[in-house]
Amino acid sequence: MSLFTTKRRDHIDFRFLTGRRSQSTHAHRSSWRSIPCASIFIVEEGCFNVSFQPGKSYDLKAGQGVFVLPNRRHRLGTVTDQSTIYWCHIQAHYYGCLSLWNYVDVSEFISKDQSPPLCKTIGKLGNLLKSEGDDNISTICETQIHAWRLLKHLTQSDVLKSIGATSIPENILRAIDSINREPNYAHSNESLASTAGLSPSRFAAVFKQSLKTTPRQYLRNIRILNAQNLLSNPSLTLDNIAERCGFSDAFHLSKTFKRINGTSPSDYRNLLLSITHNP
Repeated sequence: MSLFTTKRRDHIDFRFLTGRRSQSTHAHRSSWRSIPCASIFIVEEGCFNVSFQPGKSYDLKAGQGVFVLPNRRHRLGTVTDQSTIYWCHIQAHYYGCLSLWNYVDVSEFISKDQSPPLCKTIGKLGNLLKSEGDDNISTICETQIHAWRLLKHLTQSDVLKSIGATSIPENILRAIDSINREPNYAHSNESLASTAGLSPSRFAAVFKQSLKTTPRQYLRNIRILNAQNLLSNPSLTLDNIAERCGFSDAFHLSKTFKRINGTSPSDYRNLLLSITHNP
C-alpha cells in the first residue's frame, strides 16, 4: 500500500539522524526518557528489554525489536551480560512540518520475519555515518538512498501502515510551498491567500480543513522544526538560529520553542548530543 494518497510524494521529509550496531558486555538499565524522534531497536544477540510508560515491557530476543514513536516515554535495558543490537533514531515529516507518524498506524513490535532488511539498512547507514567528514556527492547520495530504503522496509514489513492522508488541494500546496521555501519571511494570511488564488477568509478555512492547522500555526511550526534541525550544529548560537528561522531574536525563539516542545533550545540541544552516540 502506498504510504500516502497524494501524488506529490516528494513532500515527505525522512531523515536518518543516527544509529548503528552496538555491543554491550554487561547488564544495565537506563532511566526513563522521551526523545523528540522515533527510534528502532532490534536484537541480534542476547536479550534486550524495552519498557513503555504506560504500556508493555518487551524482553526481546534475537531477531525481535520494537518501534518507538517520538516523545513516547520508555526505558532501555540489557537482560544478559552479552548483547548486540541494531538501533537508530529517525525523523519524518509530511508537507514540511506535519508529523508523518500522524498518518500511519505503527506496530510497536518487530518480529523476526520483519527485522533482517531493517538491520541490514541500519548497519549500512551506521557505517556511512562513520565517514561523516566525507562530504562527496557519492556518499551523500548513498546515505539518502539507504535512508529512503529504511522507510520502504518499514512500510513493506507493515511496521508502518497507512491510515490515509488527506488530499491537499493544489492551490493550498502552492501556499505551503511558498512557506517552505522561505520560512523566515513574514508571510501574511493575505499574501498566502493571493498565492492560492482565494480570498483571505476562504483561504484560512480551506487551509485548516486540509491540514488541521492554521496558516500561522503552520508557519510557526516549520520555523521551530528548522530550529530543531539547526540545534544539532553546536557551532551555531541561538541568535544565529533565530535569524535563520525567522524569529526576531534568541529570546523570541526560546519562548516559542519552549511553548511548543516543553523544553528550552539549550536543553533540546543537549538531548540531541546525548543520543548521537547512544541508543
